[in-house]
Amino acid sequence: MNEKPILRELSVGELLDKAFRLYRAKFLPLIGIAAVIYIPATLLQILSLVYLGNTRLVDLFQNAILSNITTTALIVFVAGTYLATPVSIRQAYKLGLDRFPAVLGSRILIGLAILVPAVVMGILGAILRELGLILLLLLGLPFLIYLSTRWSISAPIIVLEKARAMDGLYRSWSLTRDYFWRVLGTSMAANLLVLLVGIFPTLFVTFLADWLSIPTMQVELATAILSQFILVIVSPFSVAVMVLIYYDLRIRVEAFDIAFAVEEPIKPLDDPKSS
Repeated sequence: MNEKPILRELSVGELLDKAFRLYRAKFLPLIGIAAVIYIPATLLQILSLVYLGNTRLVDLFQNAILSNITTTALIVFVAGTYLATPVSIRQAYKLGLDRFPAVLGSRILIGLAILVPAVVMGILGAILRELGLILLLLLGLPFLIYLSTRWSISAPIIVLEKARAMDGLYRSWSLTRDYFWRVLGTSMAANLLVLLVGIFPTLFVTFLADWLSIPTMQVELATAILSQFILVIVSPFSVAVMVLIYYDLRIRVEAFDIAFAVEEPIKPLDDPKSS
């Protein structure tokens, strides 16, 4: 049995460093979890480009279904690694899929919560034109950032606590109440790192395509493949940061570190005797 780790509150820098160390230590299985979904999705995108001329339907299916399936499996794996209850790729997907419907439900609820104000702001923007656009940027963007930050740890809650969709959103709102700026800053720092990793290869392909006058279809194929490859590389790190934010908030708000230290030795996440 693995020795239980000592948990504690982490600074933003420590949290990002911890996420990177976990990512580096478990690089191959993390990449494997992402690749299981994104490689077939890449093949679908190629077929869609060749036969339909675009990837809109595949992108919609990936964003709504496939990416959330991958996220649930990554959450299980990262949490198991962090708490020294490791699981295999198969076990991560098995446990993650059980929580996928609730995670998808929470995403739909978030989308609806954002959609209604967005429609109102869009109508206002169409009526007021330039002034409406300014109002959209001044009011709509901060509103979107605020909601996404307050609900940012709903997926780990739903997966790891077996919460329902609405309960996960409510609990995420509660845990982030006094730590909004901390969660926002940590998430922005992680997203900046992910953006830097993804933007340079894409810019290079675009520059190379223009320089060599490569046909549009070939450029779109290369871009689709590169985008999926980047997702395989960066999505495990993004999920690792999200899971560590979740545990850090539980430590700060609920003294999870103390409860974890004094409870009975933990079993693997898929052990039926542990429930």
